[in-house]
Amino acid sequence: MESGVTDNRRFPARPVPGVGALVIDNGKILLVERGREPLKGYWSLPGGAVETGERLEDALRREVREETGLEVDIVHLIEVFERIMKGEDGVAEYHYILIDYICLPQAARSQPPTTQAALRGSLKTKLAR
Repeated sequence: MESGVTDNRRFPARPVPGVGALVIDNGKILLVERGREPLKGYWSLPGGAVETGERLEDALRREVREETGLEVDIVHLIEVFERIMKGEDGVAEYHYILIDYICLPQAARSQPPTTQAALRGSLKTKLAR
């Protein structure tokens, strides 16, 4: 990380852009257990924050690969929305602008997750009906 650049998602100075993948396979949707706040321990779509200089679709593919080991084909954008989670004092503790895409897995190109947290998370990855 460059000097002076922080990755503080809690009480951000500006909203954090993020991407999510609605991965559909044989009528099932892929969910992952969140490994960090906010909503740690909850099940959600694979995805995460967009890095500076990263295109949205590249961020989506990277996040899905890191969290699940899957390579995906992006079908199309389905929704843009924001999630603002305020603390007890009413100040925005988390503020995300989220862009979700419908995706299909590329079964022949899957690989192991790339981070230790993702490896732990992949053991809890499941397909929900």
